[in-house]
Amino acid sequence: MKKIKIKNLKILLFALIWMLCRPILSEAAVAPEYGSLTIYNRDSESEPVSGVEYTIWQVDESSGYRPGTPEEAKTHLIENTKQSKKTDADGKAVFASLPAGIYYVTESDLGNMNASAFKNAPFLAEIPMTNAEGTGWIADVEVYLKNQPLGIDKFVNGAGDDNYDTKDISRAKHRPVGGEEVFGYTIVSYFPSEIGQTAGESYVVTDQLNEYIEGYPDTLKVYAVSSKETAVQNGYLLTEGQHYEKVLERGTNLLTVSLTEAGMDLLNERSKSDSFLLIKFDCQLREDASNGVNIYGKATLSYKKGVAASGRAYTFSTVSTARNNPGNLLTVSVSEEPEVHTGQIGIAKVNAKNEEQKLANAKFGISRSEAAAKAGEYTATGTTDKNGNLVFRGLRYGQPGDDCEQNSDATTYWLIEIEAPSGYSRVQDPIEVEFQYQEDNREFYFAKVMAYNQPKGTTVDKPKKNGGVKTGDTASIVGLAVVLVISLVAIVIILKKKKLPK
Repeated sequence: MKKIKIKNLKILLFALIWMLCRPILSEAAVAPEYGSLTIYNRDSESEPVSGVEYTIWQVDESSGYRPGTPEEAKTHLIENTKQSKKTDADGKAVFASLPAGIYYVTESDLGNMNASAFKNAPFLAEIPMTNAEGTGWIADVEVYLKNQPLGIDKFVNGAGDDNYDTKDISRAKHRPVGGEEVFGYTIVSYFPSEIGQTAGESYVVTDQLNEYIEGYPDTLKVYAVSSKETAVQNGYLLTEGQHYEKVLERGTNLLTVSLTEAGMDLLNERSKSDSFLLIKFDCQLREDASNGVNIYGKATLSYKKGVAASGRAYTFSTVSTARNNPGNLLTVSVSEEPEVHTGQIGIAKVNAKNEEQKLANAKFGISRSEAAAKAGEYTATGTTDKNGNLVFRGLRYGQPGDDCEQNSDATTYWLIEIEAPSGYSRVQDPIEVEFQYQEDNREFYFAKVMAYNQPKGTTVDKPKKNGGVKTGDTASIVGLAVVLVISLVAIVIILKKKKLPK
């Protein structure tokens, strides 16, 4: 027998191995001719979103062209391959039996999210695609998408440059204020990273101030910040006139802040570190502000996505939203409106001798402490009317975070009579009043005080009634002391008599 040389033996072994492995190598090398594309859409809570429409086109690769970006691919689409699908109840849109190739995909309709979310940018999907190991093919390609919601929120906080304290953000929806107090509003809204990149784009924040609120637009400042909790000291300050314009219509009390093209370009540059626009300004309650009710604040963001420079049919540029706004206009308002609230203390001034006689012209001051009242440092002053009534309005009560009707710990005020009515003695000591939410005959008073004045030259006291606060009475105290002394003397005499020997 002829011996096989070692060299020929190696070739034979190689050929044998190649023949045995050929089916495996062939299967890995030959790509499937058809596949599918399944797109899943989830919201921020990872729940499926139905009704989102996706449109696909196959890219023309007949001349060996392969697109580098979706923008490049738009000029090489095969028009008759266009098809659209909407996500079902499971948030899924399936494009089945697709010939192998590269596909250009757009979100052409967001359904119920049209007015409050941003579309995802167009993207490319290749069918089939290689597996992670690079050893085989995936014919059924799956893509998972989420849409960034348009967002805006509004808080009420302290006044001045430090009016956005991250420590108090959880309590910044409800704030008690005094009528004389200046407080701040902060509006925080999301902006997309691609802002300012298309023609006809606009970004407008409007704030419908309550009729009882006086806004101070001169204090308004605008910042780019990284999150809702970012303090203004860590934000980037925009320049009025260059980056934004503001208008406060005094007749309607509507505040408008609009970004300019330069402002949107700036935010686009800062989008790597910042995602939110922060607007802050100071306000004050008007003197006729209601008491015992929520004074709400409401803000709205309207963002109009522009159109790309290309005029090709493949550029989605006109989408009707749920509000029937043309041109991809997204609009959203704050979901939980912040509120400020204030209350009042009522005083009824009467003759201690005759409770039916109401006393006019009694001048009172109100203070936050007994020491301030004695020192003549008043939050406000007032005089009783012809019916003997005086109401101090616009008084702060409760703590930040407490809503208007929350029965929180009582707030203490001190009343002091500055001048008594003619012919009556002035009350000397401050009157302590615990100020708390309560409803009386459908009117929110929070505290009522019955104040009595003794006519000058009288010594007879009028007793307290109905739990009212009685002031200016000294005769009753002296009389009670005399009675106590006489009683003690009588008791001593009786005890001595009992001890005498028979």
